[in-house]
Amino acid sequence: MTDSARFQEELLALDARIADLIEERAKRARDAGDAGDAANGGIPFDPRRSLALAARLPSLPEAAARRLFDAYFAALDPLVRPRTLAVVDAEGARAALTRHGDDGALLVAAASNPRDALAEALGAVASGRADGAVLRYQRPGEGPIAETLDAIAASEGRIVHLFDGDDARWAIIALRPAPKSGVDRTGFLIRVQDTPGVLQDVLGRFAAHRVNLTKIHSYPAQEGDYRFYLECDGHASDRPLVAAIDEVRKLARQLRVLGSYVRPDAR
Repeated sequence: MTDSARFQEELLALDARIADLIEERAKRARDAGDAGDAANGGIPFDPRRSLALAARLPSLPEAAARRLFDAYFAALDPLVRPRTLAVVDAEGARAALTRHGDDGALLVAAASNPRDALAEALGAVASGRADGAVLRYQRPGEGPIAETLDAIAASEGRIVHLFDGDDARWAIIALRPAPKSGVDRTGFLIRVQDTPGVLQDVLGRFAAHRVNLTKIHSYPAQEGDYRFYLECDGHASDRPLVAAIDEVRKLARQLRVLGSYVRPDAR
């Protein structure tokens, strides 16, 4: 046997061992489901697990290792408890989820009016009929979609994950906030009165606490108000961000934390 043939046999043997371990893991996941255990703490698409395991594969490009484990968990988690995801656009959401590696059941909003359909999908999450909502969040070259931001702000849910589909960035909204990953971003919606220097005051509060703002978008609001979507590095539970938000609340008519999630560029 040549060295090349021997090397190929060794690789095939390793692949077979990996397949056997995955099968054992799948059986354990199914057993956990039969015992009534919750999958992944109830958080759809918890990327912290992929981040942690990808760090144990230094020979692979980091992004490739994370995609590998994203697909791994997307296949195994439903064996514990099948996920139901509320959506507005069934075709678009299914295509994005398939690209992401997930094939959970979809609960499609029946309302024909987009605003009502968003509220219906998020209401399904609040009532427990769905584990999460999958909503189109941002189109290429544009800011986050105002109607989606408003719907999330008016709901009980929080963004726990952002991921890219073919035509848009999508958000997963769940009731339980995502825990810290170490590479988080936080998004929030702020409404302030249209007075000279108010935006500078808001930005100054974040700068004073060394919170790095990564995105600012303005949106139409009621006469006399400005409305802004802000995104920053860090998790909503980080002390500097908590302190900055507490100060900004005193300046704002409304401030709604939309959620913390792993930075999309960290994936």
